[in-house]
Amino acid sequence: MADEQPDPVIDVHDYEGVRVSCTRQRWTDRIEANHPELQQRASEVADAIQNPELVFEDRDYPNRKHHLVRTPDNPYGSLLATIVEYGYDTESGVTIGRIVTAFYKTRIRDDDTPLFISLSHS
Repeated sequence: MADEQPDPVIDVHDYEGVRVSCTRQRWTDRIEANHPELQQRASEVADAIQNPELVFEDRDYPNRKHHLVRTPDNPYGSLLATIVEYGYDTESGVTIGRIVTAFYKTRIRDDDTPLFISLSHS
């Protein structure tokens, strides 16, 4: 997690209070390059981290979580998914997160394991 650099596009605390960030380089080279529909949507991705409707564990990486919010009028998919990787930062002595990617999707898989369900979005 030490590869994160200054000048974050996103720097927020998630629904559990853990600091999560995304560098400008990752946002441009990874997220916008692979998902151009997310251009100019960093604030929506940040909100999905801060106020998710659902959070699922990642199937392949135990230190990653999928934060989801509904986007019913979006032509790219009805859910905005933001994948966050968490790790212990030895310099600060706390857990921090970094955004791996974000994308729109149309559904939740039946066997996804929920970690958090917001009652305020119901």
